[in-house]
Amino acid sequence: MGGYIGSSVGNVANAAERKQTYSITTATTSLTGLAYTPTKVHVFHNGVRLVDGTDYTATNGTSITLTNAAQNGDEVVVISYPSFQVSDTVSAANGGTFAGNVAMSGTLGVTGATTLSGNTTVGGTLGATGKITSTAGITFGSDTAAANVLDDYEEGTFTPDIGSSSGSGGAASGATGSYTKIGNTVFAQCHMSVNTLGSMSGTFFVTGFPFAASSGYTLSQGAVRSQGIGGSNDLPVVFEMLAGNAYGRFHFMSGTSTQLTVAVSQMSASDFFAIGITYNV
Repeated sequence: MGGYIGSSVGNVANAAERKQTYSITTATTSLTGLAYTPTKVHVFHNGVRLVDGTDYTATNGTSITLTNAAQNGDEVVVISYPSFQVSDTVSAANGGTFAGNVAMSGTLGVTGATTLSGNTTVGGTLGATGKITSTAGITFGSDTAAANVLDDYEEGTFTPDIGSSSGSGGAASGATGSYTKIGNTVFAQCHMSVNTLGSMSGTFFVTGFPFAASSGYTLSQGAVRSQGIGGSNDLPVVFEMLAGNAYGRFHFMSGTSTQLTVAVSQMSASDFFAIGITYNV
C-alpha cells in the first residue's frame, strides 16, 4: 500500500467536495453507495492516502475496490470532487476570439481600428454625422429626405460596340469600357476602332453601355477623342446618350455640317474614338 501520511484535505466548499466515511466492522474490499467522477477521487485508509490504480480501483463512479482489505476497526474516507469546465470567457486584459454570435444591449465603444471581414447588418443608425440605414442607404448629417439618400454604388467594366439606326453587320475591335455608378449618376468611358461597317446605315451609334439613360430629354454629353469621325467634315464632335437607351450617338459641334448627327456614311473602317461621358439613369 503506497501513499503518504499527512494532514487531511483543507477546507473546501461543500458544493465542490463530497466526503464519505466508512467505519469498517468486518474485512472488506468493497466501498459502495458512492457518486464520484473517475480520476477525481481520493481515498484515505486510517489517514494514509492510497494510490489510485495501485491501492484501489475507482472506475465506475459508484463503488471503489480496495486492493488490500480494510479490517475491523479501520476507517476509510472517500473524498470526491465534481467535474468542472474552464470558464468560457475572453480575457479583458489580453483579448481573444468570440467563436459565436455576440449580442450587446448597451453601447459599444471602440477606441482603436475596427476590421470587419464579413457582412455587417445595421438595423438602426451608424455614426453622428452620417447614417447607414438597413433599407434606404446612406444619409448625411440631419438630412432625412428620401431623395437625398445615397442608395447605390457600383464599379465595373463593359464591352461597347457599334450599331446604327438601320441595317446591321458592323463590328469594332479593341473595344473596352469601364464605369462607376454613384446613386443615379454613371461615369463611363470606353474606346474602340471601327473594324467594318457592314450594311449599317442611318445614324451611327455606340452601344453596350452598362445602364440606360434616364427617360425623357437628356443633356448627357461626353468628351470625345477621335480620328476620322465625320470623314472630310473635320469638325469637333461630342457624344450624347439617347434618353431611355443604353446607347448614344455623335454630334458635330458646328452647324456648318450638312447634318448635326454623325451618320454611318460619314464613318469609315479604322476610325478610332474614345468617349468619356457622365449621364443619369
